[in-house]
Amino acid sequence: MSDTLDAALSYLERGWSVLPVGACKRPLIPWREYQTRRPSPEQVRTWYAAYPEAGVGMVTGAVSGVFVLDLDAPDWRALGERCRGVLPRTPIARTGRGWHLFFRHPGAPVPNRVGVLPGVDVRGDGGFVVLAPSLHPSGRRYEWRVSPDEAAVSEAPGWVWEVLDAPPPAPPADQGGVFEPGTRNASLFRVARSLRASGLSSEAIGAAVYAENAARCRPPLAALEVAGIVRNALRLPDSPEYAEAYR
Repeated sequence: MSDTLDAALSYLERGWSVLPVGACKRPLIPWREYQTRRPSPEQVRTWYAAYPEAGVGMVTGAVSGVFVLDLDAPDWRALGERCRGVLPRTPIARTGRGWHLFFRHPGAPVPNRVGVLPGVDVRGDGGFVVLAPSLHPSGRRYEWRVSPDEAAVSEAPGWVWEVLDAPPPAPPADQGGVFEPGTRNASLFRVARSLRASGLSSEAIGAAVYAENAARCRPPLAALEVAGIVRNALRLPDSPEYAEAYR
Protein backbone atom coordinates (compact mmCIF):
# COMPACT_ATOMS: atom_id res chain seq x y z
CA MET A 1 0.00 0.00 0.00
CA SER A 2 1.39 3.42 -0.96
CA ASP A 3 1.79 6.23 1.56
CA THR A 4 -0.84 8.33 -0.21
CA LEU A 5 -3.39 5.52 -0.36
CA ASP A 6 -2.77 4.72 3.29
CA ALA A 7 -3.23 8.42 4.15
CA ALA A 8 -6.39 8.69 2.03
CA LEU A 9 -7.99 5.71 3.76
CA SER A 10 -7.00 7.12 7.15
CA TYR A 11 -8.61 10.49 6.34
CA LEU A 12 -11.70 8.73 5.00
CA GLU A 13 -12.00 6.85 8.29
CA ARG A 14 -12.08 10.23 10.03
CA GLY A 15 -15.14 11.12 7.99
CA TRP A 16 -13.39 13.31 5.40
CA SER A 17 -14.41 13.14 1.74
CA VAL A 18 -11.12 12.36 -0.01
CA LEU A 19 -10.12 12.39 -3.68
CA PRO A 20 -6.99 11.75 -5.76
CA VAL A 21 -5.26 14.93 -6.94
CA GLY A 22 -2.68 15.59 -9.62
CA ALA A 23 0.45 17.72 -9.70
CA CYS A 24 -1.66 20.80 -10.50
CA LYS A 25 -3.48 20.46 -7.15
CA ARG A 26 -6.78 19.57 -8.84
CA PRO A 27 -8.93 16.42 -8.60
CA LEU A 28 -8.19 13.70 -11.12
CA ILE A 29 -11.80 12.54 -11.23
CA PRO A 30 -15.19 14.29 -11.51
CA TRP A 31 -15.91 15.28 -7.93
CA ARG A 32 -19.23 17.10 -7.73
CA GLU A 33 -21.02 14.13 -6.15
CA TYR A 34 -18.33 13.89 -3.45
CA GLN A 35 -19.25 17.38 -2.29
CA THR A 36 -22.34 15.80 -0.73
CA ARG A 37 -21.27 12.21 -0.05
CA ARG A 38 -18.04 10.47 0.87
CA PRO A 39 -16.56 7.74 -1.35
CA SER A 40 -16.30 4.16 -0.12
CA PRO A 41 -12.93 2.60 0.79
CA GLU A 42 -13.26 0.38 -2.30
CA GLN A 43 -13.70 3.43 -4.52
CA VAL A 44 -10.64 5.07 -3.00
CA ARG A 45 -8.55 1.94 -3.63
CA THR A 46 -9.76 1.87 -7.24
CA TRP A 47 -8.72 5.49 -7.75
CA TYR A 48 -5.22 4.96 -6.42
CA ALA A 49 -4.80 1.79 -8.43
CA ALA A 50 -5.54 3.89 -11.53
CA TYR A 51 -3.45 6.88 -10.33
CA PRO A 52 -0.65 5.45 -8.15
CA GLU A 53 1.27 8.76 -8.17
CA ALA A 54 -1.71 10.85 -7.10
CA GLY A 55 -1.74 13.03 -4.03
CA VAL A 56 -4.58 13.26 -1.51
CA GLY A 57 -7.25 15.94 -1.43
CA MET A 58 -10.23 16.64 0.80
CA VAL A 59 -13.56 18.24 -0.09
CA THR A 60 -14.18 20.91 2.53
CA GLY A 61 -17.55 21.81 3.98
CA ALA A 62 -20.39 19.90 5.59
CA VAL A 63 -19.55 16.62 3.82
CA SER A 64 -16.27 16.42 5.77
CA GLY A 65 -17.37 18.45 8.79
CA VAL A 66 -14.44 20.83 8.23
CA PHE A 67 -13.68 24.25 6.78
CA VAL A 68 -10.17 25.57 6.26
CA LEU A 69 -8.41 28.91 6.48
CA ASP A 70 -5.80 28.98 3.71
CA LEU A 71 -2.93 31.31 4.67
CA ASP A 72 -0.40 32.56 2.15
CA ALA A 73 2.03 33.59 4.87
CA PRO A 74 5.31 32.33 6.36
CA ASP A 75 3.98 32.09 9.92
CA TRP A 76 0.42 30.98 10.77
CA ARG A 77 0.66 32.53 14.24
CA ALA A 78 0.64 36.01 12.72
CA LEU A 79 -3.05 35.54 11.89
CA GLY A 80 -4.10 35.42 15.52
CA GLU A 81 -1.79 38.30 16.42
CA ARG A 82 -3.13 40.42 13.58
CA CYS A 83 -6.73 39.83 14.67
CA ARG A 84 -5.89 40.14 18.38
CA GLY A 85 -7.36 36.72 18.86
CA VAL A 86 -6.26 33.35 20.13
CA LEU A 87 -5.90 30.38 17.81
CA PRO A 88 -7.13 27.19 19.51
CA ARG A 89 -5.25 23.93 19.22
CA THR A 90 -6.47 22.39 15.98
CA PRO A 91 -4.89 20.56 13.03
CA ILE A 92 -2.47 22.78 11.10
CA ALA A 93 -0.70 21.79 7.89
CA ARG A 94 2.27 23.27 6.06
CA THR A 95 1.56 23.79 2.36
CA GLY A 96 3.96 24.72 -0.40
CA ARG A 97 3.92 28.41 0.48
CA GLY A 98 1.75 28.81 3.56
CA TRP A 99 -0.56 27.06 6.00
CA HIS A 100 -3.94 25.36 6.31
CA LEU A 101 -5.85 25.77 9.59
CA PHE A 102 -8.69 23.27 10.06
CA PHE A 103 -11.88 24.18 11.94
CA ARG A 104 -15.11 22.34 12.68
CA HIS A 105 -17.92 23.02 10.24
CA PRO A 106 -20.77 24.82 12.06
CA GLY A 107 -23.62 23.06 10.23
CA ALA A 108 -24.68 26.22 8.39
CA PRO A 109 -23.17 26.92 4.95
CA VAL A 110 -19.63 28.31 4.89
CA PRO A 111 -18.97 29.91 1.47
CA ASN A 112 -15.62 29.84 -0.26
CA ARG A 113 -14.04 33.29 -0.21
CA VAL A 114 -10.72 34.77 -1.18
CA GLY A 115 -9.11 37.73 0.52
CA VAL A 116 -11.13 37.74 3.75
CA LEU A 117 -7.88 39.18 5.10
CA PRO A 118 -4.70 39.91 3.13
CA GLY A 119 -3.32 36.53 2.10
CA VAL A 120 -6.18 34.60 3.77
CA ASP A 121 -8.79 32.56 1.86
CA VAL A 122 -11.63 30.34 3.12
CA ARG A 123 -12.26 26.84 1.79
CA GLY A 124 -15.80 25.95 2.77
CA ASP A 125 -18.74 24.11 1.21
CA GLY A 126 -17.86 22.95 -2.28
CA GLY A 127 -14.21 23.83 -1.73
CA PHE A 128 -11.11 21.70 -1.75
CA VAL A 129 -7.70 21.43 -0.11
CA VAL A 130 -4.70 19.16 -0.62
CA LEU A 131 -3.50 17.05 2.31
CA ALA A 132 -0.22 15.52 3.47
CA PRO A 133 1.80 13.72 2.19
CA SER A 134 0.97 15.12 -1.26
CA LEU A 135 3.68 16.84 -3.30
CA HIS A 136 3.23 20.57 -3.92
CA PRO A 137 4.23 21.98 -7.36
CA SER A 138 7.05 23.83 -5.54
CA GLY A 139 8.65 20.47 -4.70
CA ARG A 140 7.76 20.70 -1.00
CA ARG A 141 5.50 18.06 0.49
CA TYR A 142 2.42 19.01 2.44
CA GLU A 143 3.05 18.07 6.06
CA TRP A 144 1.25 18.32 9.35
CA ARG A 145 2.51 20.82 11.89
CA VAL A 146 -0.26 19.63 14.23
CA SER A 147 -1.80 16.43 12.87
CA PRO A 148 -5.41 15.31 13.41
CA ASP A 149 -3.94 12.51 15.54
CA GLU A 150 -2.48 15.14 17.88
CA ALA A 151 -5.45 17.51 18.05
CA ALA A 152 -9.13 17.18 17.26
CA VAL A 153 -10.60 19.67 14.81
CA SER A 154 -11.58 22.64 16.95
CA GLU A 155 -14.50 25.01 16.77
CA ALA A 156 -13.46 28.32 15.23
CA PRO A 157 -13.04 31.12 17.78
CA GLY A 158 -15.41 34.07 17.72
CA TRP A 159 -13.02 36.44 15.99
CA VAL A 160 -12.80 34.06 13.00
CA TRP A 161 -16.58 34.35 12.55
CA GLU A 162 -16.33 38.13 12.81
CA VAL A 163 -13.83 38.09 9.95
CA LEU A 164 -15.95 35.70 7.87
CA ASP A 165 -19.17 37.65 8.50
CA ALA A 166 -17.62 40.98 7.51
CA PRO A 167 -18.59 42.31 4.05
CA PRO A 168 -15.96 41.83 1.35
CA PRO A 169 -13.53 44.73 1.05
CA ALA A 170 -14.10 47.16 -1.80
CA PRO A 171 -11.64 46.93 -4.68
CA PRO A 172 -8.79 49.44 -4.65
CA ALA A 173 -9.33 52.63 -6.63
CA ASP A 174 -6.03 52.28 -8.51
CA GLN A 175 -6.30 49.30 -10.85
CA GLY A 176 -2.97 49.71 -12.64
CA GLY A 177 -0.61 47.99 -10.20
CA VAL A 178 1.02 44.57 -10.08
CA PHE A 179 -0.55 41.73 -8.08
CA GLU A 180 2.18 40.21 -5.90
CA PRO A 181 2.08 36.84 -4.05
CA GLY A 182 -0.32 37.17 -1.14
CA THR A 183 -2.64 39.50 -3.08
CA ARG A 184 -3.09 37.71 -6.42
CA ASN A 185 -6.12 35.57 -5.56
CA ALA A 186 -7.97 38.34 -3.75
CA SER A 187 -7.20 40.89 -6.48
CA LEU A 188 -8.41 38.67 -9.30
CA PHE A 189 -11.51 37.78 -7.28
CA ARG A 190 -12.30 41.47 -6.86
CA VAL A 191 -11.81 42.07 -10.58
CA ALA A 192 -14.23 39.24 -11.36
CA ARG A 193 -16.81 40.49 -8.85
CA SER A 194 -16.65 44.07 -10.15
CA LEU A 195 -17.08 42.89 -13.74
CA ARG A 196 -20.08 40.80 -12.71
CA ALA A 197 -21.56 43.83 -10.96
CA SER A 198 -21.11 45.83 -14.18
CA GLY A 199 -23.25 43.31 -16.07
CA LEU A 200 -20.68 41.49 -18.23
CA SER A 201 -21.37 37.91 -19.32
CA SER A 202 -19.64 35.03 -17.58
CA GLU A 203 -17.60 34.35 -20.73
CA ALA A 204 -16.38 37.96 -20.89
CA ILE A 205 -15.57 37.95 -17.17
CA GLY A 206 -13.53 34.77 -17.54
CA ALA A 207 -11.58 36.15 -20.49
CA ALA A 208 -10.88 39.42 -18.68
CA VAL A 209 -9.67 37.73 -15.49
CA TYR A 210 -7.37 35.41 -17.46
CA ALA A 211 -5.94 38.48 -19.21
CA GLU A 212 -5.44 40.31 -15.90
CA ASN A 213 -3.69 37.26 -14.48
CA ALA A 214 -1.26 37.12 -17.40
CA ALA A 215 -0.64 40.87 -17.43
CA ARG A 216 -0.49 41.78 -13.75
CA CYS A 217 0.15 38.78 -11.51
CA ARG A 218 3.80 38.27 -10.64
CA PRO A 219 4.10 35.37 -11.20
CA PRO A 220 0.80 34.45 -12.90
CA LEU A 221 -1.41 31.88 -11.21
CA ALA A 222 -2.05 28.49 -12.82
CA ALA A 223 -4.97 28.45 -15.25
CA LEU A 224 -6.97 26.01 -13.09
CA GLU A 225 -6.55 28.26 -10.06
CA VAL A 226 -7.82 31.25 -12.06
CA ALA A 227 -10.78 29.17 -13.25
CA GLY A 228 -11.63 28.41 -9.61
CA ILE A 229 -11.48 32.10 -8.69
CA VAL A 230 -13.85 32.98 -11.54
CA ARG A 231 -16.20 30.14 -10.65
CA ASN A 232 -16.41 31.25 -7.00
CA ALA A 233 -16.94 34.89 -8.00
CA LEU A 234 -19.83 33.98 -10.30
CA ARG A 235 -21.52 31.80 -7.66
CA LEU A 236 -22.05 34.64 -5.21
CA PRO A 237 -24.95 37.11 -5.45
CA ASP A 238 -24.29 40.57 -6.84
CA SER A 239 -22.77 43.02 -4.38
CA PRO A 240 -23.42 46.75 -4.92
CA GLU A 241 -20.15 47.94 -3.37
CA TYR A 242 -18.20 46.49 -6.28
CA ALA A 243 -20.25 48.32 -8.89
CA GLU A 244 -19.97 51.55 -6.88
CA ALA A 245 -16.20 51.22 -6.47
CA TYR A 246 -15.65 50.75 -10.20
CA ARG A 247 -18.27 53.19 -11.47
